[in-house]
Amino acid sequence: VDRVERLYREDGAPAVFRIGDAGNPVGLGADLDARGYAVAAVTDVLALYLTAADTAGTDVAVLRAAPVDDWVALSCLQVAPAARRRGVGRALTRQALALAADGGARRAFLQVEAENTAALRLYAALGFRPAHRYAYRVQPGHGGGTGC
Repeated sequence: VDRVERLYREDGAPAVFRIGDAGNPVGLGADLDARGYAVAAVTDVLALYLTAADTAGTDVAVLRAAPVDDWVALSCLQVAPAARRRGVGRALTRQALALAADGGARRAFLQVEAENTAALRLYAALGFRPAHRYAYRVQPGHGGGTGC
């Protein structure tokens, strides 16, 4: 932790650590707590086994889908404000999952901030379930952003 803090300080930035499951790495969370680090953002990684899905017929939204082996990573779902709450994000996500499954993906994952209840409801309705959680920890006195 001392070395990381020094490197960040030399760069004029607060030290930020991303820590996952409790005890991984062993003792890091407790060390950061003792140093006064704040939790800046908690992010859930959700996973889903894929099945066939519906298609989307609009281009007022965007979603990234990156296949790797038998996984597809979904990220950056954005829906134009005027098209929100109409199922566009759901349809686009289903279409991306269907295309990924057709391409050989058997599982999908995405990351969502734990406080984004609307997105969590959407992904839960699509079958995603918690698989992992991590949090960014920011050095005291340096604000709460993660820089992501």
